[in-house]
Amino acid sequence: MLEFGTNEGNAKPFNLAQYRNTLIEAVNNMKAVFPTAACVLIAPGDRGVLVRRSLNVHLKNTKLAKHKLSDKKKLAHAVANQRHGKKAEDQRVDIFQYSKIHFDIERVQAEVAASTHCSAWSMLHAMGGAGSAYKWTRQTPPLMASDMIHFTVAGYQRLAQQFASDIGWHALFEREKRDPDADQP
Repeated sequence: MLEFGTNEGNAKPFNLAQYRNTLIEAVNNMKAVFPTAACVLIAPGDRGVLVRRSLNVHLKNTKLAKHKLSDKKKLAHAVANQRHGKKAEDQRVDIFQYSKIHFDIERVQAEVAASTHCSAWSMLHAMGGAGSAYKWTRQTPPLMASDMIHFTVAGYQRLAQQFASDIGWHALFEREKRDPDADQP
């Protein structure tokens, strides 16, 4: 099982052609070392983008709320310039930027899997597609950590169960529950 793409998809700018070449090299290396091994390429799950709370909300909740409005505006402007350089404060954030990249990675993995006689499995689809990182973070219990990259224990368990089901392992476990000695000589 080869699962990578989350960290690679974080590179700015993300280079899909370079990712494809790296993946092909990794699969070929694995097959050279383990020529009879089965191969599954696992595409990354959804990933969210942390958006900073409004500076106004932040200031409202601090001791600075006691200062004069003009002082707060000056400080807010200074902090914004420090954090963001001279970028506009109303700059939009694409909360699906990693979902889009992970869909591209998934597509490349499926193509490489087909050309190298591997299987492919999409963690992104198992989670529910684009935007699922936000849903998984807000579920009770949460299935995704607050960084919206990593999963909680419950999230990893759900993904493992889905993977096992998708590749047919659940049928084996169910058969063992019904008849534990079925495969014994």
